[in-house]
Amino acid sequence: SRPLRAEDISFAEDIVQRDNLLEFYMEVSFNADEVFGTNVCTTENDDWLNIYANYDMEHRRVCDTLEVFLVHGDGSEQDYKYCLSEEEQALLLPKMEDYCQQQTGMSLADYSAQCMAEDMAPPIGPAM
Repeated sequence: SRPLRAEDISFAEDIVQRDNLLEFYMEVSFNADEVFGTNVCTTENDDWLNIYANYDMEHRRVCDTLEVFLVHGDGSEQDYKYCLSEEEQALLLPKMEDYCQQQTGMSLADYSAQCMAEDMAPPIGPAM
């Protein structure tokens, strides 16, 4: 096993809000087997990984785990958490910041504030 490196970290797809978290889908453009101890970088099977890094909007920090979903060629799935070191969390933050700026035109702090404000806004429409 080896830790994540800065060059391993890239994101794709939309940033998804789930409760007080912003979820970033990580591209697997690195040797995931070395980092996660899996067996997906092979022609022996059709397995792949879906990896999500989360940003806690309330506490304004990168969450300390990655959500890793091992999808088997037969469609079955296993999920587990990968614990991030402080160094890995520190590598993720500027990457999240840059990706948020590209995707939304806002800083991570501003986008988080907007998402949380929208969640707290009263519903629009006639009251019953």
